[in-house]
Amino acid sequence: MIARCISGRIPLILLAAAALACNVSQNLGPTRTPFPTVTPTFSPAAYGTMVAQTAIAASQTPLPPPIPTHIVQDTEVPGATNPPGSTPIPGTTTEPGACANEWFMTNPPNDSCPGPLTQSNAAYEPFEHGFMLWIEQSGLITVFFNALNGGPTYASTSNPWHDGLPQSDPGIVPPDDRYQPIRGFGMVWRGESSGMPTTPRDVLGWATAQETGYVINVQCADQPDQPDCFYSLPDGRVIQAHTYSPLWGVWNGPR
Repeated sequence: MIARCISGRIPLILLAAAALACNVSQNLGPTRTPFPTVTPTFSPAAYGTMVAQTAIAASQTPLPPPIPTHIVQDTEVPGATNPPGSTPIPGTTTEPGACANEWFMTNPPNDSCPGPLTQSNAAYEPFEHGFMLWIEQSGLITVFFNALNGGPTYASTSNPWHDGLPQSDPGIVPPDDRYQPIRGFGMVWRGESSGMPTTPRDVLGWATAQETGYVINVQCADQPDQPDCFYSLPDGRVIQAHTYSPLWGVWNGPR
């Protein structure tokens, strides 16, 4: 254990002092990384243009692979259950204080430690049968379908909108209490972008509210392969998405 804390280049005269420091640090347990603070700076102009990836803070890591981006009304979400295979991965329960980082949610998984927390400006818009997310740090728009190909599925694409393009299609008139999404969300919804398994409009239906800007929390399990990632929504819900399959679900806590 001493070898982990003492470099072979440290003079022998410092061996005892370094060994004592190592022993003390191990007794204190891993150092917890405090959550970074991000002040929301969302604006339609920032969302409307293609945003290059930027680091939010030196201690943060890039966003994990894109995941579902559409959340529907509560009545549309398949109960309070997660999609097939979205239950916590079997393993040994993680004891309190054993992780270097803390989960951002209050009901985190109990079988794995979290990786570093990432925060970014984001936009969210709910639809009749799903929702869309835009995350500034990645520049991607993700569509979360409540039901596609037999289950809740997500797909991501680059933001196709830029200055000079129309904000909406004047030939599309939504019914009362419904909305046509605009700018990047609108183009993806109408099928004017690549990377979607279908035309999102045909599956999502109409938007049930206008887009909302907020600061999103993104955190993945600290697992070497295929970790689950968790995304916060402005309505307080947390989404669990797989990185090894296009499935997502509402996170309700460990089972």
